[in-house]
Amino acid sequence: MKERAIRTAIMTMSDDEQKVLREIMQHKEIRQDDLRKELDFSKSKLSALLNNLEDKNAIKKSRYKRTNLLKPTEQFQQ
Repeated sequence: MKERAIRTAIMTMSDDEQKVLREIMQHKEIRQDDLRKELDFSKSKLSALLNNLEDKNAIKKSRYKRTNLLKPTEQFQQ
């Protein structure tokens, strides 16, 4: 049942949101500035995507020095 809920949640995400979430899930934990460099998104675009993912309870953001540390929520951990 959990897998089905995750698939449904992912289906409601945009392609870019899915791309960001997959990258975060792959790394388990990544700094926002490193993620931006990997995906080659602008700061504003990535920030908006991360806010959307956080609103959908797919990721957790926590402050880390001058950037954010990003982790998938428990339901999206592999």
